[in-house]
Amino acid sequence: MINLPVFPLKTPQAFYDQLFTMRLDPTTGRPDPARLKAFLAAHPDLVVARSIIGAHPFSSGFANSTFNGLNAFRFVNDAGDSTFVRWSMVPVDAFQPSPSLPNATGPV
Repeated sequence: MINLPVFPLKTPQAFYDQLFTMRLDPTTGRPDPARLKAFLAAHPDLVVARSIIGAHPFSSGFANSTFNGLNAFRFVNDAGDSTFVRWSMVPVDAFQPSPSLPNATGPV
């Protein structure tokens, strides 16, 4: 489960590639801007996901944050009818935005 409104990438391979892209350059201590630019160009869905994520403020803590499942599960009843289910955990505590974090997701 994650506390983002959407998962930023569509495939496990894209997620792996993002991890590779975000490796720090030992000289600058930052990701390589050319690799970042190429990754964003190859994954336009990430640009859309970042805009959705950036539009939602971060919560001030785990106790007031909604968590969404990454996976869908197929439930099958005795008659063989199936339904795919994905769930969210909604907090009892009222949402409080983080006072110290901007609505940003970093360079990628």
